[in-house]
Amino acid sequence: MEKEKVLALVTNKAKMKAFKSIMGVLPSTPGPLTFVGSGSTAKLCAHIAGLNVSKILIVTDKPLVDLGIVAKATDVLKEKGLEVIMFDGVKPDPTIDLIEDGLALQMKNSCDAILAIGGGSSIDAAKTIAAAATNGGKSKNVIGYYKVKKAPIPLFAIPTTSGTGSEVTF
Repeated sequence: MEKEKVLALVTNKAKMKAFKSIMGVLPSTPGPLTFVGSGSTAKLCAHIAGLNVSKILIVTDKPLVDLGIVAKATDVLKEKGLEVIMFDGVKPDPTIDLIEDGLALQMKNSCDAILAIGGGSSIDAAKTIAAAATNGGKSKNVIGYYKVKKAPIPLFAIPTTSGTGSEVTF
């Protein structure tokens, strides 16, 4: 019995050593770039402008536009020379029809990136639009597991609520 325990321990140590050596060679995926605190909206928008983006689709809801929250981002983007296309039709628990409306606006304008401003519904809608835009142009092409075959267009998010986590999952 004691011999089996020693053998198991040695085997586990060997497996861990092999795993660590393999992980050292595999490329790592960088985590998402996150801006927090005062001025973070302007920093994000300046970052977006520094990328190869000339036209951006804003995915949000009408109340955030009416409150002037969206303007804090769009003003900076326009100041930096980006053309801003607005989709402010997001409602709670977005439907396929709503997603298709946003996707139609994306496809019509050939935006280089998407910026979601809002809560989980806006961010989830933006994720679906970003994925569908590069995967056949229909939301039905990306609904379900393992349906997204091509990388989505660049997606950025300004969450206006805490706790959904929509901005860190795809």
